[in-house]
Amino acid sequence: MEAGLPISVRVTAFDQYDHTLPESVFAVSLTLDANDHGGTLTGTLSRPTVGGAVTFPDLRITRPGHGFVIRATVNAISGGSAPIELPLRLNSISVGNGMACGLAPSGDAYCWGRDQAGGLGDGTSGSNRNRPRLVAGNLSFVEVDAGSGSNVNGIFDGGGCGLTAAGAAYCWGRNDYGQLGNGQTTTSGIPVPVSGQFEFAAIGMGTWHTCGLTRDGEVYCWGDNRIGQLGNDYRVIAGSSVPIRVADTLRYDALFVGDLSTCGRATTGDLYCWGWAAPTFQSGVPTPVKPLLVPGGIVFAQAHPGTSLHMCGVGPSNMGYCWGQDYLDGNNLGTAPPGTDQAAPAVVIGGHQWAYIGAGGSSSCGLRTDSVAMCWGYDYNGEVGQGTPGTGAQAPAVVVGGLKFTQLAVGHGSSCAVTTTGDVYCWGTGLFGERGDATFDPQAASPRKVLTP
Repeated sequence: MEAGLPISVRVTAFDQYDHTLPESVFAVSLTLDANDHGGTLTGTLSRPTVGGAVTFPDLRITRPGHGFVIRATVNAISGGSAPIELPLRLNSISVGNGMACGLAPSGDAYCWGRDQAGGLGDGTSGSNRNRPRLVAGNLSFVEVDAGSGSNVNGIFDGGGCGLTAAGAAYCWGRNDYGQLGNGQTTTSGIPVPVSGQFEFAAIGMGTWHTCGLTRDGEVYCWGDNRIGQLGNDYRVIAGSSVPIRVADTLRYDALFVGDLSTCGRATTGDLYCWGWAAPTFQSGVPTPVKPLLVPGGIVFAQAHPGTSLHMCGVGPSNMGYCWGQDYLDGNNLGTAPPGTDQAAPAVVIGGHQWAYIGAGGSSSCGLRTDSVAMCWGYDYNGEVGQGTPGTGAQAPAVVVGGLKFTQLAVGHGSSCAVTTTGDVYCWGTGLFGERGDATFDPQAASPRKVLTP
């Protein structure tokens, strides 16, 4: 059984001696007991018995969860079903720093992990969550993005953003720099609308900033701009709590947001980046005051600005590229020779065909076109997915477990991926519950399933 799919329930009437009453006709009504998952019962909820029993063939519980009880009532006498569990299924996943968010087929957003200041968007704060939590507001999203989180006043927390089918953006969580885009700097534990009458096609949240791509190809950013994250001269604009347009005249057709930098793919196919030392991360290169062209002339189908160390992406013919700093000679770039920083996109070794590559802190992971996940780089807590924590790889290595995935997302020290059935698996660090596996185990070197809320 899954949330939103038909459930068939049969109710039989018994007397006080546990005998069926085949010759009597009773009106049976069904209700769903109160639950913490926001689930409701729909379908035909009242039917008469025939031969002492009745079947309800078209019931639905609207949301996933465990412990659901359907209650049947006849003449003020009621009885409950055994607890029902409806597994969480997700269409897409986003991983940040200490948290992750996913989008269900219904349009509901779920987040889990660090929640010290409302970063999960469920209206609570102060307790990290190791199982998914429904984002509040009864909003239906077509995209959800988990932010990278920030440490302000000793509280390390992040947030997220969602995009509706109409292009309206909502964000939640930390707002110290106006990264929620609602004209304020007050943290919100529930989604708040981004100011302005924008119709966005994509949205992404970084550490202290957020950017959105409008349907007509313009990029707007909001939040902190001390290192040029908003694509405007940081010497003039320190930040903004409402969206401001990136300082260029380009039109874009894709947006990729990282911790402290953002990249956009222009309609010409060129990739432009702005923010921390973008686009090459060369030592001594000043922070740009406007979007800069990534060298190499590569038309990227996908790019991931990642952390402040390196970037990765997929270019023509599904070739993988990474560039930036090689951390501790662990070859988080996956390029040749290992231990070498790359000032421009360099080919990831191995000759694999990639659908996606994400840049983590000290490692990288990618999803091949045949749905196999691979990781490489330095391994602290199992983020390279090799079965044993601390087992790094200087070249792409298959993540253990034999799973096939349709989508992969890489964050700080952890990655998550969606299978063809909508199940989600995560590996790497779980100190804040960001794997969603009902534990706070700091290490997991093989994929663990995200559990039902």
